[in-house]
Amino acid sequence: PAVIAEKADEALSRIETSRAVTETLAGDAALEPTDLAAVAAELTARVETTHGVAVTTDLPDRALVPANAGLRSVVDNLVENAVEHNDADDPRVHVSVAVERATVGLAVSDNGPGLPDGSEGPFDTARPKTGRGGLALVQTLVESYDGTVRVEANEPRGTRVVVVLPRGESEG
Repeated sequence: PAVIAEKADEALSRIETSRAVTETLAGDAALEPTDLAAVAAELTARVETTHGVAVTTDLPDRALVPANAGLRSVVDNLVENAVEHNDADDPRVHVSVAVERATVGLAVSDNGPGLPDGSEGPFDTARPKTGRGGLALVQTLVESYDGTVRVEANEPRGTRVVVVLPRGESEG
């Protein structure tokens, strides 16, 4: 019974996320304060369970950003890519969320193969957002939330993807 309830909740969450992604892509998204820290905590725990890869986190108690349930696709795609494309003998992924005065940053780092030499990365704004699957979706969603995304080298080995979104709250 508990497993059935858990799977039903997961299915409903995926449906809600899909609806939000569709609305965002169509330009009809209703954005509301969404807790990026809670989304990251939930999705990293699920990736650890399903893939058996150690995912460490550095998350604040709360990090509100103007988004919708499509934010789950952003985090899910970045964490899944970091796990699936990691060829290290001891694969590691680290997810952090940092709240600044006007922005909230999400960083997903791994110790995988990194980007090929000379690559400008999957988020090159000069190239059309096609043929890159989940990463194109990440870029489109982040931009619709008035954010930016970039890829950096994660020395000595790996990739670090950084998403910066406007802060969805103000504290005195």
